Amino acid sequence: MKYTILGFKQSELVRFGLDTIDALILRYFVDFKDSGRMIRKEIDNEIYYWVKYEGIIESLPILNLKKDSIYRILKRMAKADILRHETIREKGMFSYYGIGSKFIKLIPDFKTNPTVLKSEPYVNKSITLRF
Repeated sequence: MKYTILGFKQSELVRFGLDTIDALILRYFVDFKDSGRMIRKEIDNEIYYWVKYEGIIESLPILNLKKDSIYRILKRMAKADILRHETIREKGMFSYYGIGSKFIKLIPDFKTNPTVLKSEPYVNKSITLRF
């Protein structure tokens, strides 16, 4: 089995009941969040990011999903505690998402499993890892 899909552990994606579409939306969220261009809001001492469902639809037209489908996918991830979700009602209704406590389970740990570097064909093997 390929160890990672879109940078997430495939075995954990499967364990959480996520598929490739879910993984692609999660990858989009994480990459956009880390770009610094996403609107941030502190809610109960936690950082959340505003997700505009139409933005995901525009950015990922290959998925051919509707707004409600994106909403349900993200809510399912929140229910699994991969993401956290808050709805803010201030001059409209806005959905904010943050990283949940179980998100870390999706991240490969090359320190405890360095053999992954040998088995993953797309990993840049010229990089020297120092542990």
